[in-house]
Amino acid sequence: MIRHEYETIYVTRPDLEAEEQTRIDERLQATISKGDGEVLSFDNWGRRKLAYPIRRHLQGTYQYLHFVGPAELMLEIERVMNLEDSLIRYITVKLEENIDLEEVRAGLDAAAERRARLGLVASDDEDASDDDSDDDSSDDDTDSKNKED
Repeated sequence: MIRHEYETIYVTRPDLEAEEQTRIDERLQATISKGDGEVLSFDNWGRRKLAYPIRRHLQGTYQYLHFVGPAELMLEIERVMNLEDSLIRYITVKLEENIDLEEVRAGLDAAAERRARLGLVASDDEDASDDDSDDDSSDDDTDSKNKED
């Protein structure tokens, strides 16, 4: 079966209850699963200001959905999104055609490792090591002052 890699960003009304937002998220993910697709990642980007008012809303809640599925799946996902009155806007982009799912997963793992290596993911160990280096430099300053006296 030919599968494509997609990412969808959708914006919901900012005044939605958490239960309603969860229902929409789960409905879209279930649609992907039923359509022989697989969700690779899902992120809630939170409430943000819109670039321009849409349906009298100045803010919206952004969601990011990265998935793999057959081409027919996009028709069903967009049909479900059009039925949701709480969605303000959405956009879907096809990233790759006819992909190997294992290669995509390996790429996601490599990207996560790269972010950690570059320090884009904060960890408690890094914060502790930064504090230690600050203490060492202050000790060096006092030692050099004592030597000068």
